[in-house]
Amino acid sequence: MLSTRVKTTSDLMSIALQAEREAIRRYSRLAADMRDGGNESAAALFERMVIEEREHERLLLEWMARQSIVENPDIGPIRWRDPKASPGRYDDEARSPQHSTPYRALAFAVNNEEIAFRFYTQVAAEAKDENLRQHAETLAREELAHAALLRAERRLAYHEERKTCLLY
Repeated sequence: MLSTRVKTTSDLMSIALQAEREAIRRYSRLAADMRDGGNESAAALFERMVIEEREHERLLLEWMARQSIVENPDIGPIRWRDPKASPGRYDDEARSPQHSTPYRALAFAVNNEEIAFRFYTQVAAEAKDENLRQHAETLAREELAHAALLRAERRLAYHEERKTCLLY
């Protein structure tokens, strides 16, 4: 996982942008893998996630522009890693074209949002600067809201998947 010893608002917002860009890359790759594997429903869901993440990136850039926050070019591509959470079976199955379903893809996305929430919450807790703390708390709330929306979608997908399984 990224270090939560973030010192400036520019660094925090640059990390947030890189996280959105990583999500776009990851979900784009997964959508292509699903399509190549013939799993159209999971491909469509990951493609929808790409659109959502691009919108998050756009909103972050607008927020930064309004507040004259400049992206730190030294903060390059990142990968979320959470040493406290071992990968779950849904993560593995979500990546597999043979086993992925919209439910598993959404479970994977929810996990990613929860990792981001924990990161921003920790940054806020450790922040010495009030402006940095406020930005980290706002980002944490955004991730929590994203996770809540994805959980609702995941519930619908679960019931739809269950209904389909009961028919066979």
